Amino acid sequence: MVLGIGGPCAVCEIRGLCWEAWLGSIVIVAIALTLLRPSPSMWLAAVLVIGACGSVGLMGWSGWRFHSLNVFSSYSPRLIICGRAYQPEGPTRRRLPAPFKGLSQHVIGVTPSGGAILGAGCQTTVLFVESPGPLYRSYDLLGGP
Repeated sequence: MVLGIGGPCAVCEIRGLCWEAWLGSIVIVAIALTLLRPSPSMWLAAVLVIGACGSVGLMGWSGWRFHSLNVFSSYSPRLIICGRAYQPEGPTRRRLPAPFKGLSQHVIGVTPSGGAILGAGCQTTVLFVESPGPLYRSYDLLGGP
């Protein structure tokens, strides 16, 4: 019971809410169910139902928070962080600008694809989303401060 509930919570706490955490949670739940020794059909049905509910939940969260149902894309047309909306601005960069070099310690979120959202806290006007490569895409605050 502890593994089935605590395991997925620990994975989401470590990695953030993304498809990697969803997949890890399904594996942990499948292992926890194996320890209970249900019939194979009951095990398969439980894993499929939990996987489907997780998929719908992750896509819904991605649509609400990132305005995109594609949980594998590192690009989002809009980010909502700390109740503030950000949109992409400028080209993708290979390196962070000088004032943002130390932001590897300031991960304030994660995209559904697993890319880190880097910023200087909730009052920042610019965020950077890390993509594979690593590449960084800047997101500017919409509206005023």
